[in-house]
Amino acid sequence: MKKIFFVSLLTLLFSSGLLAKGVTVFIDLSPAGSFEAKAKSIKGKAIVKGDKVVAENLTVSVKKLKTGLDLRDEHLQKKLNRKKFPKIKMVKAVGKGGKGTALFDIRGVKGKVPFTYKKVNSKYMKADFKINLKKFKFEGIKYMGVGVKDNVRIEAFIRYK
Repeated sequence: MKKIFFVSLLTLLFSSGLLAKGVTVFIDLSPAGSFEAKAKSIKGKAIVKGDKVVAENLTVSVKKLKTGLDLRDEHLQKKLNRKKFPKIKMVKAVGKGGKGTALFDIRGVKGKVPFTYKKVNSKYMKADFKINLKKFKFEGIKYMGVGVKDNVRIEAFIRYK
């Protein structure tokens, strides 16, 4: 009975969006392994009308992206050139029927990225982006023989109105 209650509670919390805010970047490593970079907040909102969504100038602070290891955080901030480009910016995103395209500006390099989305509750939507790092001119991301794979997935919980 306790297990059913616990699973029901978790389902309720996740579906209501209470546990889901901010952004998570899922990064796969080569030859093996993975890690996540997380930021608790995204600045800006999307506008949802029916099955259409539009968002402009959403940003995430590079300084607030945390991986759980201080040294890895330093390497991430260096690769993202935090001093010159303190924010990752989604310039504009347009979607309809759960799919869309977003224009990102990462380190001054702009590129279009496909995404999917769905409403989580009356305040938040969940968007998934698949980014190819080569498209944004990231190369040679290695430390002690372990490298980052070219494709990362970003899961963002974006406030909407």
